[in-house]
Amino acid sequence: MTNKNRDKTISEWAQLVDCVGEYRDGWIFRGESDPDNEKLTPLVGRYSTKRGSPRKYPYTREDELQAFEEFRRAARPYLNHQPKSDIEWLSIAQHHGVPTRLLDWTESLLVAAFFAVKEAGIFGDEGERAVIYAVKGIGAIDEAKESPFSLKEVKTYKPPHISPRIPAQNSVFTIQPNPTKPFSFHSLERWVLHSKALCWDVKRNLAACGVNESSVYPDIDGLCKYVAWRYKWAFFQSS
Repeated sequence: MTNKNRDKTISEWAQLVDCVGEYRDGWIFRGESDPDNEKLTPLVGRYSTKRGSPRKYPYTREDELQAFEEFRRAARPYLNHQPKSDIEWLSIAQHHGVPTRLLDWTESLLVAAFFAVKEAGIFGDEGERAVIYAVKGIGAIDEAKESPFSLKEVKTYKPPHISPRIPAQNSVFTIQPNPTKPFSFHSLERWVLHSKALCWDVKRNLAACGVNESSVYPDIDGLCKYVAWRYKWAFFQSS
């Protein structure tokens, strides 16, 4: 997990903006908006008997591979191009909601901040409001030579533009050798936004910077969510 010496508290918008320059080169980021869901465990490796969990039984590699093969066998009629490698297939599965051993990250700190604060105002007043993770120095997978299912160490993969959301979100994945264990790396940092008021301020400032539902989800649904958000809070009155 994170080195405690690398934990950071974000207390104001200006501090987050300063991080954009400080963490400009080589870093990737991940935002978590749910205080109770901060574990960096890929979806395929999570299980719980709680309502809404992605898996009700303990992980098995056999089930993971069978789910992947079923997706690859049945997905071809729905694709505009044929993936050339297992990792490309895996990234498409991840993009469309199949549980995989991939974790979503972004090369944009502001996009990660958006995902961290997008639920601002929903949770109660207690506990941590949002978390941003930052990490650098992870090697990339050689998709011509390496299988994502046989890696011995965590690797990154930058997916092709299979959807407008990929470039809009500056997407990159990490691939977990053991999908049941939370992501861990020596450079991993954890930044906490502690207050609901701060999350709200960050969300409004991000929108002013053009980082909002409409830009992160560049389709009609994203546009409608952004318009509905502005309408909800009467932001049209001040435009």
